[in-house]
Amino acid sequence: MADLFDSPNSKQTQRLSGVVYSVRFSSEQSGWTVLSVKDKDSQIHKVTGIGHGINAGQPVECEGVWETHPKFGRQFSASAIIASQPNSTEALAHYLSSGALDGISKSSAERLIDAFGDQLPDILEHQPEKLETINGISSARRKKIAASWAKQKDVRDIMIFLQSHGMGPQRAAHIQKRYGNNAAAIINENPYRLAQDFKGIGFQLADVTARSLDIEADNPKRIIAGLHHVLQTQSAWGNCAIPKPQLIRDGIKLLKLNHDAVAEGLEHAINSNQLQLDIINDEHLIYLSPLRDAEIDVAERLIRLAKGKLPWKPFDIEKSLQSVEEKLGVELSTSQRLAAANMASHKVCVLTGGPGSGKTTLAKTVLALLAKHASDIILCAPTGRAARRLSEATGRSATTIHRLLKGMPGMGFTHDENNPIEADLILCDEMSMVDIELTNALLKAIPEDAVVIFVGDADQLPSVGPGKVLMDTINSDVIPVVRLTEIHRQAQNSSIITNAHRVNHSLMPVSNNSDNEDFHFIVENNADQIPQRLQQLVCEELPQRYGLDPLNDIQVLSPMRKGALGINELNKRLQSQLNPYSDTENPNFLKQGDSRLSVGDRVVQISNNYEKFVFNGDNGIIVALDNKKKTLIAAMEGIEIEYSFNDASELMLSYALTIHKAQGSEYKAVVIPITKEHFILLNKRLIYTAITRGKQHVVLIGQEAALKTAIHSTRGDHRVTALEHRLRKAR
Repeated sequence: MADLFDSPNSKQTQRLSGVVYSVRFSSEQSGWTVLSVKDKDSQIHKVTGIGHGINAGQPVECEGVWETHPKFGRQFSASAIIASQPNSTEALAHYLSSGALDGISKSSAERLIDAFGDQLPDILEHQPEKLETINGISSARRKKIAASWAKQKDVRDIMIFLQSHGMGPQRAAHIQKRYGNNAAAIINENPYRLAQDFKGIGFQLADVTARSLDIEADNPKRIIAGLHHVLQTQSAWGNCAIPKPQLIRDGIKLLKLNHDAVAEGLEHAINSNQLQLDIINDEHLIYLSPLRDAEIDVAERLIRLAKGKLPWKPFDIEKSLQSVEEKLGVELSTSQRLAAANMASHKVCVLTGGPGSGKTTLAKTVLALLAKHASDIILCAPTGRAARRLSEATGRSATTIHRLLKGMPGMGFTHDENNPIEADLILCDEMSMVDIELTNALLKAIPEDAVVIFVGDADQLPSVGPGKVLMDTINSDVIPVVRLTEIHRQAQNSSIITNAHRVNHSLMPVSNNSDNEDFHFIVENNADQIPQRLQQLVCEELPQRYGLDPLNDIQVLSPMRKGALGINELNKRLQSQLNPYSDTENPNFLKQGDSRLSVGDRVVQISNNYEKFVFNGDNGIIVALDNKKKTLIAAMEGIEIEYSFNDASELMLSYALTIHKAQGSEYKAVVIPITKEHFILLNKRLIYTAITRGKQHVVLIGQEAALKTAIHSTRGDHRVTALEHRLRKAR
């Protein structure tokens, strides 16, 4: 059997053994750990990597490479950190120190362990009066401890087991809650289930637990879990599948095994239906089952819907259009009239076009045209802001896809093929944002006789989740597409729209930076100066020059999360200027990682919460915070929602947002920093999407060379999907 440290790249990797001198940083959620490790020569080294449950004084063995970090200097970047696992006394100490028992603090736990050692469980069980011999433990406190020990009898052994295998107390509690009394048996049977069943426990953390259980490196369960991890990582980058050779290469790198071992594990996963193989255009693609199923279902459902009959009798479209134009007070161009007639004649169609092309006007016109024939018209969009924009533009109520389908915690959606929504016509806006799985859920819930209209700008960023549904549907040439290319007269006067189209054609935007322009590019080639300059723009210059409210009217959009111009640092900078309650002397706040939440803060929901009925992308303001009750209240999209401090991890500051997170929203003004620091993420779609978020003012600030790089880059455009192929095959 192979050892976990056997590596086909042994020449490139080294080992470092020693004792943990101190834990400099440890994230229970991600497992990212920074250690000071003393080697056998008493030299202290900085070690970074994934580890869990590691404490000062533990022996560790690390494998990785030496590197020189530009900021932090020489350090050992570990691909694996293996700590000797605690014995039962150590595990008990971890359990007691976690606050699991009423009446025992961390210092009390240490005193009890020092006094009684491994006899402590028996004393707690049968002779609790002996606890009173320890300084600070009174009779009343002893009774409280004993009662708590007895009450937790069912979970105690499981918690100790989990913490003895690298799980911190908070994570151990989550695992015990889900697996119950079978936790130890489940984890012993397959520790890699942890990565599948718990958000935040990735393959690396599960691998640490597996190592503590003496799982061999070439165990098939480990190989399959590693391949799952590679596929999940790729799906996070938007891919629905991976070519088989690439999956094997990435598996070798992750698992540190040879080609034959990984290839054999992959064949086993395919033969046992744990992974799916499809041959598309002579290419062998490997899928996670849910993504393959979603692609197949979306293709079949779209074609089936498209082949159905219109739910209304034929009518004189040209005559009806004239009536609608008079009613709405609009005058359609010849191309728009042809487009409207085309849309009204098909059961499924796509409407696409860039800013200023008249998508909104045409959608509103077609809805009015068909209103006499469709009694139930439903409008939806992927985010709350996008739904609100759609409602304002059409004069009709609109909702998010998640609210429309009525999501249930851990149980999918209320509406599906067995319980479809009641609708004659469904229009879904911002379809470029909708991934393959949500599209599948939506199509499942649409009645067979309903008309479906997808609306979106195919040149914007694709969905955060896997797939490129809008682009694949358009490129398939199977579903009718109405593509608007004419920029209308009023839009031609907007520098925002003009420059958005320039960027889309890989041309540099044009700006003279005059006060009466709506688009500005402020060149600042010194990246160190940009954060302060951006702060002045948001907090002083734009509000003073254009009468904008910096808290409600201006949105900073950054390509990245990290770095001086990433949203994390920009949020802290802008929070300190725009929210007086964020003052560090204000005691009423919630610490959240490196940031703090206070009353008055702008926040955004970063995950779907079906119980509270708030969804990823919903925006709000914190209106109350109670440290005693450990709750806060945020007005999310105008509705007050109460969060426990634990649930508040679903919120993050939103003075600055990533461009992806802002997709589907519009703001009076947007400020976009751009530097070479963002190089890895810069591409034309990103800048185009950012510019089109601004309604009245767009300010780009940064390095000219970085902008030139971005508008000529198509990095990130390619995604491995097969929906286009499946649509053609299904017709």
